[in-house]
Amino acid sequence: MTDLEPLFARLRAADIRLTIDGDRLAVNAPRGALTAELREELAGSRDAIKAHLRARAEAQREAEAGIRPVPRTMAMPVSHAQQRLWFLRQFDPDSAAYNVVAAFRLRGPLDVAALEYAIAEVVRRHESLRTALLAVDGAPVCRVAAAVTLALERFDVSTFEPAAQDEAIRAWLVAFARRPFDMATPPLLRAALIHVAPAHHVFTFVVDHLVADGVSVGILLREIEVIYRAARHGQPHGLPDLPVQYVDYVTWQQQWLTSGAIDEARAFWREQLRAPLAVIQLPSDRRRSQAPSGRGATVAAVLPRDLSDAVRTLARREGGTPYMVILAAFQALIARYTGETDVPVGTAIANRHRAEAAAMVGFFANNLVMRGDLSGDPTLREVLARVRPMAAAAYAHQEMPFDVLVDLLAPPRTRETSPLFQVMLVLHGSRVTHLDLDALEAEVVEVPTGTARFDLAVDVFDHSEGFGVRLEYATDLFDEAQIARLADHYRVMLEAFVTTPDVRMGDVPLVGPGTGLEEVRAAARGPSLPAGAASTVPALFVAQVARTPANEALRFGAERLTYAALDARANQLAWVLRARGVGPDALVGIWMDRSAEMVIAVLAVLKAGGAYVPLDPAFPADRLTYMAIDAGLTLILTQSHLRGLSLPGVELFPVDTSTAELAAQPSTEPPLAITPDHLAYVLYTSGSTGQPKGVQITHAALVNFLRSMHADPGIGPSDRLVAVTTLSFDIAGLELHGPLTVGGTVVLADRATAIDGHALADLLRESGATILQATPATWRLLLEAGWTGQPGLKMLCGGEALPRDLADRLLTAGAGLWNLYGPTETTIWSTLTRVTAGAPLTIGRPIAETTAYVMTSPGVLAPPGVVGELWIGGAGLARGYRHRPALTAEKFVTLAVTGDAPERLYRTGDLVRMRGDGQIEFVGRRDHQVKLRGFRIELGEIEAALLTQPGVRQAVVAMRPAESGQDQLVAYLVADAPIDGDGLRAALRRTLPDYMVPAVCVPIDVLPLTPNGKVDRQALPAPVVAARVPPRAPANATERDVAGIWADVLKVASVPVDANFFDLGGHSLLLAQVQNRVTQVFGRQISMVELFEAPTVAGLAARLAGPVAASQTATLARDRMDRQRAALGRRRPAAVDSEP
Repeated sequence: MTDLEPLFARLRAADIRLTIDGDRLAVNAPRGALTAELREELAGSRDAIKAHLRARAEAQREAEAGIRPVPRTMAMPVSHAQQRLWFLRQFDPDSAAYNVVAAFRLRGPLDVAALEYAIAEVVRRHESLRTALLAVDGAPVCRVAAAVTLALERFDVSTFEPAAQDEAIRAWLVAFARRPFDMATPPLLRAALIHVAPAHHVFTFVVDHLVADGVSVGILLREIEVIYRAARHGQPHGLPDLPVQYVDYVTWQQQWLTSGAIDEARAFWREQLRAPLAVIQLPSDRRRSQAPSGRGATVAAVLPRDLSDAVRTLARREGGTPYMVILAAFQALIARYTGETDVPVGTAIANRHRAEAAAMVGFFANNLVMRGDLSGDPTLREVLARVRPMAAAAYAHQEMPFDVLVDLLAPPRTRETSPLFQVMLVLHGSRVTHLDLDALEAEVVEVPTGTARFDLAVDVFDHSEGFGVRLEYATDLFDEAQIARLADHYRVMLEAFVTTPDVRMGDVPLVGPGTGLEEVRAAARGPSLPAGAASTVPALFVAQVARTPANEALRFGAERLTYAALDARANQLAWVLRARGVGPDALVGIWMDRSAEMVIAVLAVLKAGGAYVPLDPAFPADRLTYMAIDAGLTLILTQSHLRGLSLPGVELFPVDTSTAELAAQPSTEPPLAITPDHLAYVLYTSGSTGQPKGVQITHAALVNFLRSMHADPGIGPSDRLVAVTTLSFDIAGLELHGPLTVGGTVVLADRATAIDGHALADLLRESGATILQATPATWRLLLEAGWTGQPGLKMLCGGEALPRDLADRLLTAGAGLWNLYGPTETTIWSTLTRVTAGAPLTIGRPIAETTAYVMTSPGVLAPPGVVGELWIGGAGLARGYRHRPALTAEKFVTLAVTGDAPERLYRTGDLVRMRGDGQIEFVGRRDHQVKLRGFRIELGEIEAALLTQPGVRQAVVAMRPAESGQDQLVAYLVADAPIDGDGLRAALRRTLPDYMVPAVCVPIDVLPLTPNGKVDRQALPAPVVAARVPPRAPANATERDVAGIWADVLKVASVPVDANFFDLGGHSLLLAQVQNRVTQVFGRQISMVELFEAPTVAGLAARLAGPVAASQTATLARDRMDRQRAALGRRRPAAVDSEP
């Protein structure tokens, strides 16, 4: 790009055309387009513009003349395709990811000499196979050798046992295919012959993608066939010599690109890809590594012939091509898998529109970005209608080299993901499946290279018998089972396109008969419970009182109550309540501090047949007033010391001072007249309108939950459960009713103890606790107080996502750790799992009599691994929201799930995925997932990474606008010491990609919590905008030298030491020049990986100032540089004759 390019871009946008008329600059502009500012700029750059236009006209004349031979030199230019691949190889020079392999099993009499001659002749005919790529001043150049020696490598398995031959052949072929090429040493082709028997061989060759593409492999095979047959019969092969070679094409390409021929394509792609592209993050089995290994594997499939024919028919009927149909289906599938509606997919084109390139071996292929718009849940026909013009336009502008496009758009660069697209789909006319060597019978041998260039690359081969599909995937991310499922779902999506094109994309059932429906259904259902005699909570408690009247039921401070005593006191209060009209579904408020009276009040309300409404004394009076009015309360049980709540028509009954009235009541059970369908409690939770909403839980739901918990994780008569949760948080229901309905003991902690880690640790120890249920915040409170655990303690964690670091610390602290999940609307906990060391953290499987469906849209099950919304059904569902019929209808939906009978379900709003083993993995709340620079980010993952940093005790991450108005990530941190934001971000970059590193770190004394102990994100303070600080200048000699290198390479006057190289206009080739200059100035080889990891002057200077790692990688890098220098300095090396 020239310095005039920004001006030319503005002129093109205004439809202003410039031409040279003799010696004057002619301007052709629409009326009003030529502003005074543009006139002034044109006048100031007149001479430079005229020189540019003349040069472009000359280049255009040269380009139009066609590809012509050019003189060979010691340093010829490389093509843009080679340049892109050369840059990628700098990250891992020993990678075999770009080795192109072919192998054939040959049966019959083989003329080995004729085969060797054919290979040698092909190498002679095509200069690209005799080309070396070297670095000169940090930029790649090529040098063509006049001749090279290439001998067939041999391997003999004829003496092996027959059973061992195939495995030996496979292993040898894999090793042969995976051996890296040295770019500086031609030929970048090798061939081998495996001798199996006198008339049985395996022939293979591997070529570096730098010098050959897929079309080139076909050319090589066809020429080997012709030359072999001719040599075998002693005849000349008759193939004409090529009039021009690949380096001639490269020279022509450079002239053509500077001629203005791609100005229109440049404008098209800039507009087409102007908005940030979504980064496609397919559901993976493992977290993405910051240093991808490049390892991969493949899954193969064949589409039925009738489906393949139907695809072709649909393409004709809709005025498209088969590729447009398979692309539309693929983008629809990616949208379903990821939730993205902006779906960029890469594709490769042959890029051989010049006749001279048709028979030439070389790297011509170019990548295009097919950007699919799948917003609005379109029908499949609409998807195809959108893809068709998009793909046609992309093909019409295919001449833009991909690396030029990347530099033009300057997308965020990371090592973890490829720029512009992460998944690829290519349709090939036909796969090479034969080699015709006279009378020999030949069959293709598949050779797994064990590499992957992208997250997922799908090759579709258009054979007459049906489409063949090969999916190459990164094994860093995916297991084979996940990709095999994706292949099945791709077939299902294609079938939907051809059979039901008017169905909406989101309604296509990917999970169905034959594609995992039964497995998903089974995993979504919890176990069954045996029939139980008692079906209400008071009935369960009364039955337990009869079994163990003298056992300790409740402990609060120094107070101890047996089951009989607790039952008697609850009965007395229940009679008082009955006298005041409390009966089935009557609501009674409980406004009490944590105490024995509070537990008695809960039981008394239930025994009277009513339902309790917790009113937390910590809540503001306005909130309590709203809850009482909404619930229609006429009676509130309280304590005499509580003040500040006065409601007309509502009786406040102080349980602690009403001793005379209570003593006058019978201690026997009042008649119980409730059924399982009556309410047990109404709990108010935060509402989106700003007012809390009352969730109505029945006895049937609560009893089902308790019986499930008794079984797993297990609560029994010998258990002592320390209760720390406020009554207004639904999980208190487990702490109180769980032990009291099975014969255990409730050890009730007062509020002061529940929020004091030291006091809570003491209570656990003194009470001999066997169970503690708490939120992650409370567990951290304990650990930070120095608590090291307690033998025999069952640890239950829920209420918020369980971080990995916390789980690891707790695993050694007791008898077992359970992770539990559930919304209030489905009765406390709905899923659970026992956590094990080293295993992925999940929320487990449904509890008894519960269903947990993962759905991408209502009624459509998500495949395993795919993120969807969690919908919960079964016995635990609430009756609904009190006085909120519209909200109840919105959240509690009767739905038929993939053909099952309709059932009532609650939509949680939580994003989850079902793993292959049926466990459910929590992803996050919909409102906790954000999009930044095209990347979809789960804030919890960043929070987990922050918690691994020394000194960070608590962390919350939120999206906040920066001073510029652009979104940024802000980390709120509770730490043991002052926070070094720069140092913390540098540490995070070792585990997180750059786009996930918070831009701002805000120290905070304590995280704001809701009364239920969850982080109150709405109460987080706005980050304070620091005073604008001028760009930091270099602080030492190393920084000054690095800044000088950057300034020279970037052609700028100065460089701030904290500025990102790519944000300053840097790109791949310029980074290579920086690498070269660093080596010259500092005498130290630094890898491209290090440059990417330290993209600022300060970061690179710090690396250069540190110790030089005596690693094998550095040694190999120096060796490669030595070889390249030697190769450039030799005129006639052994076995390689240089052309003059």
